Amino acid sequence: MQNIRFVLTLFLAVTALGCAPENSISTISMSPPFGSEGPWQLITYDEKRLEREVVKFENGETFAIAKAVYMNRYGKIVFKDGSPILTIDGDELYWNDQGLFLTSAGHITKKSRYFSIDGKPVSDSIPLMFRDTLLQAKADLASQKTGAIK
Repeated sequence: MQNIRFVLTLFLAVTALGCAPENSISTISMSPPFGSEGPWQLITYDEKRLEREVVKFENGETFAIAKAVYMNRYGKIVFKDGSPILTIDGDELYWNDQGLFLTSAGHITKKSRYFSIDGKPVSDSIPLMFRDTLLQAKADLASQKTGAIK
């Protein structure tokens, strides 16, 4: 009887602990478009650009400017000039191959905390893509159409 309890307890422990799904977060960056060095602009599927508001101080005045968001070849989220977009804690942001935004400290973060579209916080559920990917797809479609017309 004691052996049966031991085996049953062992079976339950192995089942509970050994079969848990893996919850690892990928550190591989989102795959950028081929054929260019980047950085690559991030947009929504309806072609709206992802933006980060930057505060500027000029001639004694303060104002906000919405700047386009890009990803460099290492998966780091940057501005067009390559300067990194930082969290309030000074961490850099990355976009991984699972579509998650991560801080350089390894924490998952939400798009809505850092980015906007048309001046409004971006929804965390909105999928993103590279503008270059869309432009290439449009060019391919146009060349297929002109090839079909000939």
